[in-house]
Amino acid sequence: MSDDLGQQCRTIWARNVARFWPTSDAETFLAD
Repeated sequence: MSDDLGQQCRTIWARNVARFWPTSDAETFLAD
C-alpha cells in the first residue's frame, strides 16, 4: 500500500468517525 493510499484511507475513516466524535477527538485517535 502506498503512503498516499494509506493517507486517503485514514482521511475517509476520520470523516466517518467525525459523525460520532468531535473532530479533535478523532484527530487525537489517529495521531496514535
